[in-house]
This record gives sequence, C-alpha cells and structure tokens, in this order.
Amino acid sequence: MTLRPAAPLAVAVVLAAASSLWLARPAHASSRFSGVSIDDSRADEGCGGLRVRFGNEPALLEESAFTLPAGQPARISVEDGGGLRVRGGRGTSFEVTACRFGADAEALSGVSVGVDGSSVTARARGRGESTVFLLVTMPKGATLDLSAGNGPVSVRDAEGSVSLKAANGPVSIRDLHGTLDATLANGPVTIRGGSGSYRVRAANGPLSVSLAGKSWDGGVLDASTVNGPLTLAVDPGFASPVRVESGSWTPVSCRAAACDGARRTGDDETRTIEIGSGEPVVRLSATNGPVTVRDASR
Repeated sequence: MTLRPAAPLAVAVVLAAASSLWLARPAHASSRFSGVSIDDSRADEGCGGLRVRFGNEPALLEESAFTLPAGQPARISVEDGGGLRVRGGRGTSFEVTACRFGADAEALSGVSVGVDGSSVTARARGRGESTVFLLVTMPKGATLDLSAGNGPVSVRDAEGSVSLKAANGPVSIRDLHGTLDATLANGPVTIRGGSGSYRVRAANGPLSVSLAGKSWDGGVLDASTVNGPLTLAVDPGFASPVRVESGSWTPVSCRAAACDGARRTGDDETRTIEIGSGEPVVRLSATNGPVTVRDASR
C-alpha cells in the first residue's frame, strides 16, 4: 500500500480531455473545497494515471490491489462518490486495484474498500474531500454485477456478462461482447461497438450509440432514454436491421447514408425509422428529446 500526492493536473490537460473529466459538488456545504475533478483519460496507466484534485489542490493517493476468487461471479459497488473502470483480461480471476484519494490524510482515512469473498464495496465519505476509483480486470466469459452512485463508469474490451445500476455520472460501454443489462438514472450513456444481448434503460441524459463494422451479432441491442437526446452513428456498410423510435413531438434528423433507403412511419404518438430489412436487431428509442442518425465517420 502506498501513500503519495497524486500527479498535478495542468489546465491544458483539463481542456484537452474535457470528455474524460468528471466534476462533482461536495455532498455537504461545509466542505473546504468547491468540488472534486477526475480526469480518467489515462486510467489504463493505473492509479497514477488518474488526475484528481480537490479545489485547486492535488489529492493524496493510497492504492491497494487484490484478486477475487477464481471462477465466481463478482459483485462490485462504489457507493457515494467514486468511479469504476473495467477492462477485459487474460487471467482466470478478477483483479481489482483500489485508488483512494483524499484532500489530506484525515479525509483519506474516510475512504473504505471492503472485500467479502467475490464482493467488493467501496465508500468515500467526508464532506466532498475524498473519492475512490476501482480499476477492474475482468476474465473472459465472467459475470460481473456493478453498481455506482455518483461517478464515471467505463467497461471496455471485455467478454462476458455485465449488469449495471448507476445513479449519476457518465457511463461508457465500448467493445463489450456478451450480455449487458443496465439501468441508469442520469447519463450520459455511450455505447460503441460490441456484440451480444444488450438491454439499456436510461431515465435522463443523452444516449449515444455507434455501430461499427457490418453487423450486430449474437443478440439484440435494445437501448432507450426517456428524457434526453438520442444519437446513432452507423457505418455506411452496416447491414443489420435497425429501428429508431421517438415521440411524435421530437425533432428527428436522419443524415446517414443508410437513411436514403430508410422507411419512415409515424402517428400521433411515435415516429419510426427502419434501416435494413428483417426483424431489427438494433432497437433504439427516445421518448423526449431530439434524435439524430448520422454516418459514423462524421
């Protein structure tokens, strides 16, 4: 276990990596700091790649690593504030690195990471002066149950079954091959590549889906948002049938090459765009909020 100041975050890095920057207000007004900022664009480098500040000050970092029992489903939860990053691995066990951050030693002591068999629970308490980030390596074909309160969640380059419940914070799913069951209160949510059976339900926030390659294989991608814009980016050569639904009152823009042959229907309640022939294997919907369909190259 190590304790050291986290690397400083330059202003230029904040601006260049805005899409990877998470900002949160402290839970209590008595905090000495205006908020916590996390730049996770270099999270693949480990805890040291995370750039965390409390107000204008770099955070103290304490990290630890552990292995969960092989061959068992894992349940990983980050309560209060914090983030999760999951990547696929070649091993047979889940590997977890816990990155604890605090404004000072006292705040850092309020961050806990508990392990009980194949379950991990992380908590960051202390008036907005601490946070925790879990870096998870997922074995091929494994089952993972994730839950997060406030903070970013990223799953990338993995194969297996993932369930996710998240309250607030950006969620990114990229090249996950298997099954996904995600329920989200507030986004944004980004899905890029992958295959298998996806079910994603978002109450608020943007939903962005990017379809790469020629087809969606192994199941159905079913994703919806109630309040928030829906953006679909589709490769010109993508051949799997797609259906996009929206409320009849929402603006719709279909500018992709695939839109030239799309079938459009509508009534007093819904508008539908269907691309390709056959039963749709990609099913997207937005109840309230604009819908945009564009080429993935744009």
